[in-house]
Amino acid sequence: MIHTTSFTFDYSSLKLFVLPFLALFLFTSCDSLFSDDERICTTEFKQSNVVIAGEGSNQPIQSVQLSVLHKESGDTLDICQSGACSDDPEIEPGKYIIFHDGYQDTVDRDGEDFVVHGMKGDSIDFSQDYTFGTNGCHIEKLAGPDTIFVSTD
Repeated sequence: MIHTTSFTFDYSSLKLFVLPFLALFLFTSCDSLFSDDERICTTEFKQSNVVIAGEGSNQPIQSVQLSVLHKESGDTLDICQSGACSDDPEIEPGKYIIFHDGYQDTVDRDGEDFVVHGMKGDSIDFSQDYTFGTNGCHIEKLAGPDTIFVSTD
């Protein structure tokens, strides 16, 4: 003789147990679930670039000397270690690196303010404000243009 038993599952009690944990998981961001040591980051080296172009002509301008100043500390960052950025064959003419992952420890998630100052001879002299932050893995540009248009007169 085979005995069978009937088993019924009460889903309402499961809902009461699972729903609060599900809500907690859904409304908690990854940033608060993992510490910086536990975060999984790519090995990509991120950088932020800017194109310097002539106002009106929109033509890229080469050989502009740039400096990047951290507003709070007053420190000038050596982004390219003696101009190596402008000689990089992978960077198109008129495009310049203004920040990269090597300076991630100088910014926080909310961002830090920087000033990019550029000069070329007597004809070009400009300053542009930027804000850079970090997502815990890489730098992020939070404010500032992708292209700076300058008068070449």
